[in-house]
Amino acid sequence: MSNQVSEGSPPPLKIKGRMEIEYTWSLGRLGTRFFEAIRTERRLLGIRCPSCRGVLVPPLPTCGRCFAPMSEWVDLPDTGMATSIVPYLLEYPGQALKPPIIFAKIRLDGADSSFTHILGDIPPGPLPQTLRVRARWRAERIGSIEDIVCFVPGSTC
Repeated sequence: MSNQVSEGSPPPLKIKGRMEIEYTWSLGRLGTRFFEAIRTERRLLGIRCPSCRGVLVPPLPTCGRCFAPMSEWVDLPDTGMATSIVPYLLEYPGQALKPPIIFAKIRLDGADSSFTHILGDIPPGPLPQTLRVRARWRAERIGSIEDIVCFVPGSTC
């Protein structure tokens, strides 16, 4: 039996429902310090491995390269390099942002790891493979990665 929908087949069944789940997610010691610095000081922190000296953002308790416990906090600028730049064009109900949305891996200056975030102020046309970016901060911060609205091209915002 094929899973393909053939012409003339009835449309797939749909079930409407609503689910609301309230939960609390503990950020732990490292996550709390990382997001508190974002919220209260508009500052980005990395954590340096005492063995290989790599700097991870966001912070992790153990180095992924050499498995050493991490403990040395490092101030990082809100500038860096965007790579793996990808547009997201599909729209679905309840979506927080309307397409097109451009995602990228952001490696902050001085960091050895990257995280995924949104790019803003990208002109229409072909996307670059890499791009110098700076964070655009939310005016009122709550201690979330969303306190960075997006990363925009250039070194000023």
